Formats: sequence, structure tokens, C-alpha cells
Amino acid sequence: MDKLNPDNNSWVFPDKKGLSEKEVREINERFLSGNEYDEYMRGLGAVDTEGVDLTVVVEGARAYPVRVLDMRVEKRCVSPGGVLFFAPMQGAEKSTAIGFDLDRRDPEPLIPGDESDPKGWKGNYFDQHTVSLKPQEQAVFRIRAVTDTGYCAFRIVLVVADKDRLVRQVLDDGGRPFRVCGLKENSRAPGLFTQFAGMYVGGVFNMKDGDGRFARRDPGRWQAIDG
Repeated sequence: MDKLNPDNNSWVFPDKKGLSEKEVREINERFLSGNEYDEYMRGLGAVDTEGVDLTVVVEGARAYPVRVLDMRVEKRCVSPGGVLFFAPMQGAEKSTAIGFDLDRRDPEPLIPGDESDPKGWKGNYFDQHTVSLKPQEQAVFRIRAVTDTGYCAFRIVLVVADKDRLVRQVLDDGGRPFRVCGLKENSRAPGLFTQFAGMYVGGVFNMKDGDGRFARRDPGRWQAIDG
């Protein structure tokens, strides 16, 4: 299983109310140089924003064929918070076969098709695809799980028919749940990101400092036109 790097450069520290000047300076060093920026942010405890992209390879490990019948998520979502580092960019499109909209009460494995908006994802993947694995045969799943408004911790569960019984295969992030934080505000407050305790804006949204480094902004008042 590979967890793909995000293509929006934005991260959330869900358990922090602020960062020191030294922490911000070290983040900027990696952000501006591109030197393992994503790995560094994850190592500090930051989580992906908007979506998590996975490539999962499953292989038949029995001496007889088995069949993948379904795929579900076990999730817990709460209101976002913490400190946001916001530097969106136009990323390359990822090829996604299965999409989970974590904002739905019981997310199904939907088919995104050409729709980037999860509200347009339709059709249960396993209603239209049969995945049977012979011994040592492999299948590849390209998965994207998204949220607009929640801070979600989730695991993916494969349901596999193994002869006359059903087996649950849990996919997680090295024994911990995957985590992702949405960026859209539920309220009608004047700021886009009033749910966050702190905010730093970088990239094309902060050219006032010349190089696009992250700089502190008021999450309750900042607008994209402010730069």
C-alpha cells in the first residue's frame, strides 16, 4: 500500500493552537526548497487536507481462489480545528477508481468517473466489478477518501469471501488510522477558515514576502484576495 503525496501543499496540525517562530522557519526552509516537505510535515504531526490518495495492491494468499466482495470505511469525524498551513496549487490529476465521501453517513465505494466533486460520484464499485483472486494473483485498487468539512480518522475494510466465510481485511496507516481534514466552513462567518485556531498562508497566496513563504494570517478575517 502506498500513500501518495498530496498535490495541494496544505496541511493541518489538528492538536495545536500555535507554532513557534522556529517551527515556522524550519517549515519554510523545506517548503521553499522542496526538500522532503511532505515527509517533514507528516513527521511533525500534520495531516492531509481535503483528501487522502492510496494505491493498494492485494494478493491471493490462499491455495484456492478468494473474492473481494466489498470495501467500506470505519470512520470518526469531528469539527476541524488546530493550525492550518494553506498553500493550494494546481496539481496533476490522479487516476482514481474508488472514491469515499467521508461526509456521508455511511460512505460507499463509489465510482468517481470524471467528477472531481464527490457529490457527483455515483454507483457502487463492487456492484459493477468482480474481484476474484487466484493463489498469488494480484489486484490494484486506486482509492481516494475526501472530506469537505470534517476532521476524520478512518480505516478501510475489505470484505473477502474465503470459501464459506467472510473475512475482514483492515487497511490503515501503519497501525494507526488515516487522517484528513476538510477546509470548507459550515458557518456564514466572514472568514473562510474561522474553524482554525491559527493560520499560515504561503505559495501564490502570499507573494507579499516575495518568495511565497508561509506567513501568519488571521483565520477569521483572511480572504484569498488579501494575498
